Amino acid sequence: MSLQFTSAMWVYVLGATFGLVLAYQSWRLHPAHGARLWSVVMLFAGTWCVGEMFVLSVTTLPLKILAAKFLYIGIIGTPFSWFLFAVYYSTNGRWLKARNIFLVSVIPLLTLVLVFTLERHTWFYKEIVLHDVAGLIVTKKVYGVWFWVWSAYAYTIIIGGALVLVRSVIRFPALFHGQVLWLLLAAICPIFSNVLYLTGNNPFAPYDPSPLAFALSGGFVMLSLLRYRFLDITPTALDLVYQRVNNGVMVVDLRKRVSNVNPKIEEIFGVKADELIGEIVWEKIPFLHELEEDLAPDASRIFEVTIEETMCTYELELTTLHSRFGRHIGWLLLFYDITALKLVSEELDAYAHTVAHDLKAPLTVIRGYERLLVGMFEKGEYEGAIQKLHRIDEYVLRMRNIIDELLLLASIRQSKEIAKRTFSMEEHVRSALERYKPLLERVGAHVDVIDEWPSVVGHAPWVEEVWCNFISNAMKYGGTPPKIELGIRVVNGVIRFYVTDNGKGLTQEEKAEVFSKFSRLDNVRAEGHGLGLSIVKRIIERLNGTLGVEDAPGGGCTFWFTLPPDEEER
Repeated sequence: MSLQFTSAMWVYVLGATFGLVLAYQSWRLHPAHGARLWSVVMLFAGTWCVGEMFVLSVTTLPLKILAAKFLYIGIIGTPFSWFLFAVYYSTNGRWLKARNIFLVSVIPLLTLVLVFTLERHTWFYKEIVLHDVAGLIVTKKVYGVWFWVWSAYAYTIIIGGALVLVRSVIRFPALFHGQVLWLLLAAICPIFSNVLYLTGNNPFAPYDPSPLAFALSGGFVMLSLLRYRFLDITPTALDLVYQRVNNGVMVVDLRKRVSNVNPKIEEIFGVKADELIGEIVWEKIPFLHELEEDLAPDASRIFEVTIEETMCTYELELTTLHSRFGRHIGWLLLFYDITALKLVSEELDAYAHTVAHDLKAPLTVIRGYERLLVGMFEKGEYEGAIQKLHRIDEYVLRMRNIIDELLLLASIRQSKEIAKRTFSMEEHVRSALERYKPLLERVGAHVDVIDEWPSVVGHAPWVEEVWCNFISNAMKYGGTPPKIELGIRVVNGVIRFYVTDNGKGLTQEEKAEVFSKFSRLDNVRAEGHGLGLSIVKRIIERLNGTLGVEDAPGGGCTFWFTLPPDEEER
C-alpha cells in the first residue's frame, strides 16, 4: 500500500487534535446544560478531520473509497449533532422527543447507508475516479441525486440550528448578547467553507476546509464558554423560568419599545407577543403611557394598575436593566397579580368595620342598662331591675353569637381539608330550630317544617350554621309576625334546601349583594350583624354546593342551598 503525505496534512492533524481536545473538555463540563452533546459535535468534527487525512494519504481508489466511508461518519454526524445540540440547548430538551429525533435522523441514516454501499449504485456518486493534482493523487467525483439531497439537508439543519441557538440568546438582556458574535461565527464558518468547496471556489484546493471550519467553530464556542460561561449561564434555564413564571414580564429597550414579553403578558392584556414586540410600550397598552416620565436611567417604582376589561389588579414594578459592565440597556416591567390579595384586603376592611360596629352597638346598650341599674340601686329602687338584667343578658348573647361566627369564619378560612361524611339533614334542622326557639316564641313566629329530609354529604356542624343563619334572617326580616317555611324542592334533578319568609322581599340590586362583603340589607327594620350570609357563602362553596336567593310566592324571600347528595340514598 503506497501512501502520500504533504505538509498541508498537518493542518488536518491539528484540526483533529483540536476537535478531540474540545470534545474531552466539553465532556468534563457535565452536568453543564448541553455539554455532552457539544462534546459529540466536536468528536464528529475531529472524526471528519481524521477522515480527510486518510482520504488524502492513500493513493488507490479502493482505499480512498474505504477512507471516504469513514470520512462520512464525521461529515454526517457533525451537522446532525450540531442541530440536536442547538435545539436541546435552546429549548431545554422539550422538542427532543423520540418521534422528532427519528424524523430528523431519517435522511442522515439513509445517507450513511448509501455511502457504505457506494460500489453498488450511483445515487451518491455517479462517477469517482483518481485524479493527479500537482503530484497529489485525489479523487474526482460526479455527484448523484442523493448527494444534493444530503447537501441541502445538511445546510438546512446547520443554518436552522444556528438560528435557533442565536435566537435563544438574543431574546435575553444584553448580559447574554456577547455570546451572539461567537455563536454566529461558529455557525458561519462551516457553511461558508462548504459553499466554497462545492462551488469550485475553494482557495485551498484540493484540500476540503470544511472539517477545519467545524473545528474552528469549536474554538469560537470555547471562547464563548470561557468568556461568557456559555454552557453554564444556560439561557434555556432562564427561558424556562421566563416562560413559566406566573407573573407578567416585559422587557423595554432604550427606544422605549417592547423587546420581549412572556406568555403571562399575553394573558394579562389579551395581546399576542408578535403584536407587542417592537412597538412603543404604550401604543398597544395605552394606560402605560403614564410610564413615559418614569423611564429614566435610574428608574425604580412600584404602583398598582387595574385592567378594566378583566377587573384584575396588578402590582407593577419598574426596574432599570444594566449590562454586566454597568451600562443602562433598558427597563424591566414585572406585573404581579394581586387581585385576590386586594379582594381579601377589601373584605377584611369591611369585616373589621362590620364587627367593630356590631360589637359596639350591644356594648352601648349594656353600658346604658348598667348605668341605669346603678342609679336605681343607689336610690333603693328595685322594681323592673330583673327585666333590665334580662335585656343585658340578651345583648351579651348577641355578642357571644358574633364572636362564635367570627371563630366559625376563621375556621372556614383556615381549614385546608374538610372531614365530610353522610348525615341526616333532619337532625340538624331540628337542632337549629331548637337553638332559636326562645327568640322564635318571643316574636310569635309561625314555623312550618316538612317531615322527611334526605341525607347529604358534607360537614354537619357547618351545615347547621347555614340553617341558623337562614332562620335568623327569616325571623329578623320577615313579616309581623314572621311566617317561616323550611323544606326541600327538586330543581333540574337537584335537591334544594330552602327557608322562606313573609317579609317585604329584596330588590335586584340587593339580591346581587346579599352574600358579599358582610352585607346588612336593612338596618332600620332589624338589628344584627352582617357576617352571617357571607359565612354561609363560604361554607357552601367549601362543601361543593350552590346557593341563592329568589322571590317567594306571595311575597318575601326564599334563601336556598344545595349539597352533594348521598349516592346510596339516590
